[in-house]
Amino acid sequence: LVYNDLKGDCDDAANLAKWWFKEHGVEADIFNLYSDTEGHTVCVTRGRTKMVTNERVVNLNPACWEKEMLEYFGNKYTVII
Repeated sequence: LVYNDLKGDCDDAANLAKWWFKEHGVEADIFNLYSDTEGHTVCVTRGRTKMVTNERVVNLNPACWEKEMLEYFGNKYTVII
């Protein structure tokens, strides 16, 4: 992603975010979101306070982070793995 002028897909963005968080002492996980027809990959901090999706960093409420994450995408995804 870095060597391609930041052009890549959601997997690239999630992996770059996970690396960046690690470099700054923050643990993070990569999640795959799915609907019946498509999927998307995001990176979420272990504290569940931040989500990175492509070019955005989104603040999450740790108490309901899964719900907020799905709502951010208009509830088009129904499965989180």
